[in-house]
Amino acid sequence: MLSQAALNIFHHALLSVDAKDAVGRTVKRENGRLVIADRSFQFDKHLSIYVVAIGKAAYQMALEFDKIAGEQIKGGVVSGVIY
Repeated sequence: MLSQAALNIFHHALLSVDAKDAVGRTVKRENGRLVIADRSFQFDKHLSIYVVAIGKAAYQMALEFDKIAGEQIKGGVVSGVIY
């Protein structure tokens, strides 16, 4: 019983630090603006975004960011492990 509780806690902890979900919680499009944490940028043709993602979670994070801001991304580098 205790081992099942430990497994449940471990599973919940892993889900809470999922890289894709972290980007989705931190980066949003709201009212024509790109909001990243506590910063906000006008989402128009003048906004140029260059993505840099490095590490094991780089690919998943870059994919999620692309879903949110794809048409504004002008280039970048993603280096990490692809599963």
